[in-house]
Order: sequence, then C-alpha cells, then structure tokens
Amino acid sequence: MYHTHRQHRGFTLIEQIAAVAIGATLMALAVPAMTALSHRTSMHTTENALFTAARLARTSAVTHNADALLCASVDGRHCSHQSTWQHGWIVALDRNRDGQPDTVALAARTPDAHTLVRGSAGRTLVRFQPDGAAAGTNITLLICQPSTDNASARVVIVSNAGRIREARASTTQQARCEKTADES
Repeated sequence: MYHTHRQHRGFTLIEQIAAVAIGATLMALAVPAMTALSHRTSMHTTENALFTAARLARTSAVTHNADALLCASVDGRHCSHQSTWQHGWIVALDRNRDGQPDTVALAARTPDAHTLVRGSAGRTLVRFQPDGAAAGTNITLLICQPSTDNASARVVIVSNAGRIREARASTTQQARCEKTADES
C-alpha cells in the first residue's frame, strides 16, 4: 500500500494578515509622496503652458505684424478681463485693439482644476505689439495649489519689453498664494 501525503499549498491566515499589513504600511508611506509629486507636476505643467502661450502670443504679434493678446478666459473664446486665470487663457490676434480676439483664438488652455493662477493687480491681459514689446507694466502670473505648502509656487513674468521668464515664487508671492487659497 502506498501512503499518500497531501501537501497543503497556500498561505496561512497569519501570513496573509502580515502581507496585508506590510502592503498597507507601504501604501501609507507612498501616497503622500505621490500626492506631492502630482501637485508639483500639475504646477509645472501649468507654468510651462503659460510660458509657451506667452511665447506664442509674442511670436504671433511679430509674425503677423499685429497686436496679439494673452488673456484670461472662461469660455476659451473671449477675454474675461479678470485677474484670475485658473479657468483658462487664450492667445489671439487683436488688430482692432479692443481687448478681444478678432477671430478664433490661436490657442486656448485650461489648467488642472486644483491649480490657481492669479495675475498682477491691475493687469488682466498681455498685449504684445508687432515689435515684440508688451506695452504697460510687467505682469506676474502666480501659479500655486492651495492644498500644498506653497514653497513650490511658481511665477511666469512678462516684462513691458516683451521678455518672458519663469521663476520660483518669492516669499511675498507665496503668502499671496495662501491668501488666494483662503478666498477660493
């Protein structure tokens, strides 16, 4: 006669509980880091999109020998003339200088819903002239997320000479970001 030994394959209840506990601990450590990475990525994406839009507006003004706008827009077709840009922005030609696109926008963009974008007080749009200059005062577009520590807040700055640059937000701008978050 043959003796058959049954081999049990699988995991015991204790082993399964230990594996779930280890998995839960690893997830608890990973989620905050992934959330922070997601927020930083969203802000950098918005920053790059605004920078690219400003360059497109300036290039369009020079190429078409006409004024071009970069402005906040809620509907993607008209300038909203507000200092809040988090609903989106457009780039368009403005030959008649009325502060609204002449035709269909050359580009439109809506940032991540959790990203706040605020323009400088008193500046609701950037008008690039055919020589590439942006008449008026400098405009600073502050980019932040209210759910983060704002140390990673960024700005896109357009000078009245038409120079476009990106930078880390100053401590004063970071404080404005916190104030903006309270208003939202």
